[in-house]
Amino acid sequence: MEIKVNNEVIDELLTAIGQGSLREICNQKGKQSPDFMIGASNVYRTSEYIVKQEITTFSDSDKNTYMISKDTYYLRNQDLDDSYEYIFAKRKELNGKRFPVTMYVRTYVD
Repeated sequence: MEIKVNNEVIDELLTAIGQGSLREICNQKGKQSPDFMIGASNVYRTSEYIVKQEITTFSDSDKNTYMISKDTYYLRNQDLDDSYEYIFAKRKELNGKRFPVTMYVRTYVD
């Protein structure tokens, strides 16, 4: 069995890799947003997790206002880190920061 190689295609892929645009090309092929972006008010990264904050505010009968965050902690892996770095490539501080809130609840995703 003989395998035929199209050198033009290989050159195009190598050029895309070299320019860092291969990830963008792949994302344009219909890939959905990663789970950590869906419904997120804020996303940041720790040494072990990518954290999605879904922040809501509410007021009680005494006219006090509270901010509550539903936090989802995604265990970091290469695919998640690649998505995170692509999405937040233009951030001044790549890892981001947590928004302070009054209360929070956590969920962990492996």
